[in-house]
Amino acid sequence: VLAQSATLIVEDDGIGDLSRWPVWSLGRHYPQRTLHVHSFSKAYGPDLRLAVVSGTAELVKRLQSWRNFGVSWTSRILQDAVAWMLSDAPTQQRIQQAKATYAARRQQLLAALARRGLVQEDRDGLSVMLPVASEQYAMITLAARGITVLPGERCSINSGQFIRVSIARLPADQLDSIADALVIACGRELSISPDL
Repeated sequence: VLAQSATLIVEDDGIGDLSRWPVWSLGRHYPQRTLHVHSFSKAYGPDLRLAVVSGTAELVKRLQSWRNFGVSWTSRILQDAVAWMLSDAPTQQRIQQAKATYAARRQQLLAALARRGLVQEDRDGLSVMLPVASEQYAMITLAARGITVLPGERCSINSGQFIRVSIARLPADQLDSIADALVIACGRELSISPDL
């Protein structure tokens, strides 16, 4: 589809340095029309709101001119702070620890859901997307159990119903009760398999 078009490709790498996988870009195939945005906000702090954009000099120059035309600008102090953190060994060690912790939490939730018959593809990220029969039912069911998730309608242009479950602060001591509630919220009958 992309080969036969002149569509500008904008890749939003929102998880950035917390990803378990190496960076992959369509720029490898379509370098003249790909902009890759690598965020530092999730890994280094949401207050930074910084990212690095890569692309052709022409595309990056156009993007800079659009940003400079309005009120958008990026603090040089924050840029220097991120540059320092990228070369600071203790900071990089903490990033690697965070990456491993988030990956373990994600794996634990997926394994708990699989034991209950809700098998999901292992992807990357700080959240798990779960298909549900009804987002409204899922939200109410989980809220009644003190669990907050994001409805899928805010995260997609597709018509499928799903919820977005964050694994960033998943409490290990409540994993089983959370997994039970998620399965019920998805509109499935709860059954636990000890074999998985």
